Amino acid sequence: EVVKLSMGIGGFLLTDNLESLKHWTINSSLLAAGLPSTLYAIQGVLTYKAYQNLDSVTFNGLTQMKTFSAALCCYLVLGKV
Repeated sequence: EVVKLSMGIGGFLLTDNLESLKHWTINSSLLAAGLPSTLYAIQGVLTYKAYQNLDSVTFNGLTQMKTFSAALCCYLVLGKV
């Protein structure tokens, strides 16, 4: 994690993008990332609970179905029907 943080800060400083920091606020950051991060955390908790309560075949089948359903939704949303 420290390496990722260092690379991110280094990349940010190398692009001379310091002007964009003047307009940054915690509210704008939470507004942009709050909902996705909350949904990701809830998904992690639900996945952990499912892993505890389901047998392995059912859990793996549902995990693979998640990938298939995401692909199907992308196909439908992009209008390739």
